[in-house]
Amino acid sequence: MERVPVPEEAVFRLVDAVERAGIDYAIKDGLALNAWGIPRASYDLDAALAVEAGDTVRALVALQGQGVEIGPHFLQGYVDELAGRGVSIVTAADLILFKLIAGRRKDWVDVDNVIAVQGVPERGYLTEWANRLGVRERLDRVLLEAAGG
Repeated sequence: MERVPVPEEAVFRLVDAVERAGIDYAIKDGLALNAWGIPRASYDLDAALAVEAGDTVRALVALQGQGVEIGPHFLQGYVDELAGRGVSIVTAADLILFKLIAGRRKDWVDVDNVIAVQGVPERGYLTEWANRLGVRERLDRVLLEAAGG
């Protein structure tokens, strides 16, 4: 799968959707770097959404209603406790996918750590999304290492 930089139209679709849903946001990571540093291609679209505690799923459903593709695991949400307070956290499988996309040395270590604690979470979901995100070879490498190969 060929990696293609994020088209401006995709950015504008997300911006239109969050604005119609009344959600405060900020574009971050690679695209923000283009505003503040030496421009480079960005292959994903990262945004921070400002939503009230416990309102994450409502915001994601609103964005989905505006045509933004939201993975089903984000809609399920996962709440963990941090210092006595519930916070929304991505699933273990989604964390692995994010780390595979980043692909830095520290990300590989993080993936190994997640698998050491959790085992391989949601193998079918990982495979489907690794294919869609263009990181299937990275996932296969991780799965081979996890199997002792």
